[in-house]
Amino acid sequence: DTEFSVIGQLFDTYILIQTKEELLIVDQHAAHERMIYDSFVRELSSGEIAVQEMLIPHIYQIEGDSDYLLSQLKILREMGFYIEEFGSDILKVDALPLQFADINIDKFLDGVAQEKARSFKDNDSIKDILARTACRSAIKGGRKLSKNQLEFVVNHFLSDSMPLQCPHGRPVVVKITRREIEKMFGRIV
Repeated sequence: DTEFSVIGQLFDTYILIQTKEELLIVDQHAAHERMIYDSFVRELSSGEIAVQEMLIPHIYQIEGDSDYLLSQLKILREMGFYIEEFGSDILKVDALPLQFADINIDKFLDGVAQEKARSFKDNDSIKDILARTACRSAIKGGRKLSKNQLEFVVNHFLSDSMPLQCPHGRPVVVKITRREIEKMFGRIV
């Protein structure tokens, strides 16, 4: 275990962490979306998806090609989205995976419907939609975080041996070594 201390936030977007020999600059949005994505993928592979039931079901009007979206309901249910037909070109959403309980359901289902050019059985297609969904529900840059929120993101980030990229491939962390900082200040050559 690496000992670290959270220094704070920079520009309400980056979390500064000091370890013994490095300064870590973590993009809070990229780190949080990676946490959401990885947690969901773990649940998906274990078959034990935590689900949030909706107090009032969400009604979604299918625009365009309803056949494609209806053909994806089985896989969406396997992913923890409790969705069923509720009349002609209408879906009723009763529950969502817990990680995505705050998503805009209409935008999510619009995104699925737009994937009709590719099959949902293609793992990359599933990952693309999950990555976009994780991105929309993650903590945004420019948001001031409380000390508890900072520590939550940092503890998960450091304990999960999180990949250094978000689901879209952007860097999550930049590391600057103590040696590099000392060189910047002319303390060493």
